[in-house]
Amino acid sequence: YSPSGRPALANGTAGQQIGYFSAAGNVVASSSLVGNAVTTLVQVVILNYLGLMGKTAQYSSIFPAAQFQLGTAAQMDALTAFAPIV
Repeated sequence: YSPSGRPALANGTAGQQIGYFSAAGNVVASSSLVGNAVTTLVQVVILNYLGLMGKTAQYSSIFPAAQFQLGTAAQMDALTAFAPIV
């Protein structure tokens, strides 16, 4: 919660969707690093929580084993949806 309102999107409105569906309604597993992996999806949720707290840089030290599952720093930035609220 932030008394100043909703958190701003980190990358504007572009790139806020992770992956996509096929015309048949199936998840396209190759559309994203987290397109078909529950464990990496959980890591993205944690990464975004850290983003809200302004601590995304600490992700690698908090979860060293998971560091490379989300890709490079640029790929992790693309998966971080929210700007800090604190």
